[in-house]
Order: sequence, then structure tokens, then C-alpha cells
Amino acid sequence: VNEAWTRLFGWTRAELAGRNSFDLGIWPIPEDRQAWIAAVQRSARLEGHEVRLRGKDGCILPILFSTEMVELDGEPCLLALSIDLTEQKKAEAALLENEKRLREAQRIAHVGSWELDLALDAFSWTGEIANIYEVHAEQGTVSYADFLKTLPPDEREGFDRSFGEAIRAGRSGEFTYRLRMRDGRIKHVHIRYESRLGDDGRPMKVFGTTQ
Repeated sequence: VNEAWTRLFGWTRAELAGRNSFDLGIWPIPEDRQAWIAAVQRSARLEGHEVRLRGKDGCILPILFSTEMVELDGEPCLLALSIDLTEQKKAEAALLENEKRLREAQRIAHVGSWELDLALDAFSWTGEIANIYEVHAEQGTVSYADFLKTLPPDEREGFDRSFGEAIRAGRSGEFTYRLRMRDGRIKHVHIRYESRLGDDGRPMKVFGTTQ
């Protein structure tokens, strides 16, 4: 092992001499080691294999293995690169928690956020948007024309003209308008949005919220 390995797992080279991973108890789940060995034997090289290993202090570490079969003095060996994923896992968990809080905040305030990709003519959105519009569709399948159909017919042309002028100019803005539900009910909603122009000066994306 190199110095980085000893810092990560806590054992010194002297403590490792003459001992194997079973002696050290590095693998908290022996079946994981067997699966790792079997995967390497099938391909001789394995990249991006995620495992959980135990350090000297007993802490379980999420590790990303890249492994290759090599031969040393005629004996088959495994050369392994171990990357500590602890901070990455913490960041992922924090991101998930933040996303959960955002969903809860939007649910409580009845505010949803959305994005319109003008090149693809497709919307993406948060869950509260689906609740507001009472339409559950796959992300990226709703076009601007589909959105206009949610407005009462006599309001579509005026909205389309005002909204189109704003995004072509790269302006931000806000509107209050009516939504027509499938059962005929009318909802009043308020949107705030910002538009983005590409390097060529043409509108590229629109980001907004709906309450």
C-alpha cells in the first residue's frame, strides 16, 4: 500500500505485514469481496466498482475501486486504486435533503418552478407545477403549444403575444392569468420569469415560478 492508503484506512505498513484483508476485517460483508473478485476475474480489469470497507478505527468507508489483474514474480495479484467517496456521499445526501426541503417549501407555498427550453420546445418542472396544473406528464414532453391550451381560448392570443415579445427581447417579467382545468374550473395563477439569450442574441431558455 502507499502512504495515501495508510492515511485513509489507518493501518501502518508494519501493521499490514504478513496479514490479509480477512485478518484485518477490512471487508464488513465477505460476500462483497467475493463479488468484487469474481467481477475482476471475468474481465481482468474493473473500473468504478463501489464497495464499503472498514478502517482501523471501525468506521465504514464508501470506496470506489478500480482494479486490474497483474502478475508479480509469476503470482497473480490485484492492483487496486481506492478512492474515498465519503465527502461525495455527504454532498449527495445534502443535495437530496435540500431538494426535499425545496419540494416541501413549494408544496406549502403552492409555488412551482419550471424551465422552458426554446430550442427543444419542451418544459421541465418541479412537482408542485404538476399539482397546480393538475396534469401529470413526463418531463420534456410538454411543449409551449401544450401549455397555451391550459389557458381559456379568449386569453391565449394576448398572453402569447406579450410573453413572446418579452422572451425575444431577453426580458424578465410577470403575469397573472387564468388556467382552465379539465373539469371546467378556473384557477388564477401568477408567474415570474427570466429569459436567457444565446451568444447569437436569440432566446434560448426561460426560467420561472408559478403560484
